[in-house]
Amino acid sequence: MALYRMKNSVQHYSWGSPSLLPELLGIRNPEAEPWAELWMGAHPRNPSMVETESGPVPLNDFIARDPVGRLGKGPAERFGALPFLFKILAAGRPLSIQAHPGKEAARTGFARENAAGIPLGAFERNYRDKMHKPEILLALGDFSALLGFRSMDEIRHYADVLGVSVYGRIVADARGDLKTFFRALMSFPEPGKLIADICSAARGQEEGTFEWILRLEEAYPGDIGVAAPLYMNILELREGEAIYLDAGKIHAYLGGLGIELMANSDNVLRGGLTSKHIDLEELCAVLDFSASKPGLFSPLPGGNGERIYRPPVDEFMLSRFDLPGGANLDLEHPDSCEILLCTGGRLRAEGVFDLAPGDSLFVTADHGSCTLEGEGTLFRAAVP
Repeated sequence: MALYRMKNSVQHYSWGSPSLLPELLGIRNPEAEPWAELWMGAHPRNPSMVETESGPVPLNDFIARDPVGRLGKGPAERFGALPFLFKILAAGRPLSIQAHPGKEAARTGFARENAAGIPLGAFERNYRDKMHKPEILLALGDFSALLGFRSMDEIRHYADVLGVSVYGRIVADARGDLKTFFRALMSFPEPGKLIADICSAARGQEEGTFEWILRLEEAYPGDIGVAAPLYMNILELREGEAIYLDAGKIHAYLGGLGIELMANSDNVLRGGLTSKHIDLEELCAVLDFSASKPGLFSPLPGGNGERIYRPPVDEFMLSRFDLPGGANLDLEHPDSCEILLCTGGRLRAEGVFDLAPGDSLFVTADHGSCTLEGEGTLFRAAVP
């Protein structure tokens, strides 16, 4: 029945920014190493440590000792473990084009690959657990992404402007069907030559779509995903704007710093801008091929200035609090555990825990309300 300071690990993936995350945390990075993600949670691959009276303990082990008291009765009965993973993501270069499966696809895919004897760590493995992976991303500054398919009318328009005959035939032969177009593009037998022709035609074009094609080519030379801005929507988020990604939504994070909250799953199906496994058939089976204009995920107002991001899932919800100078806030506690994360200013919780940007606390379900004071920004991840 308490608050526990967390020690979280940084993932140094190659696409990570050498500056965004170190600057937020106030840490020097003289070697310019890529700092990609700060993980807060109980993921078995890299659990946070919580500081207890008897010393640091992995969060998954800490929860397992008293699931009801630490998760809450409802979450303990429904999930048995912390059902979400909380991150700060810092993209210095584009991440892979990808989508995540829904619950049924994850359950059946995981069972199918187990039955086939494919090791969990195998290169060709698609499903590493039986969970779906919805997620929220909230920008902490300018953040660029590709999200969802353009309409076939837009795709035809960009093909006409580009004037690459081979690509134009792929678009025309699809006869207005997104799935047919995507499958033909992804399975084109000479992707390197096609991308070279597309990039050659994109040079000299001033529209942002073509600029992104050239930026992607610089990061992933010859990759078929370089063509993605021609068929995916480009989204430029500003600080505080958020998006929600449900099952089957094709996307790629291109650059920027953001908060990410997701179900605690490793299931990713990729579609370009990667050296990792691409299973086109399985990707097409889970993708939502409806064309859509990307919209922002708007928060609901709560008490004490709380902004609540409540997606239609059982695993997580996100809240934001902006405390003005000298503020005191009695943070009402949900009937579940929560992780509190400071991203700006200086805060103090319960008169004991000083929080600077990047600091986080794990709050057990049986703790009760939490008092905050100071000036800054706080995010809360909890189970609905």
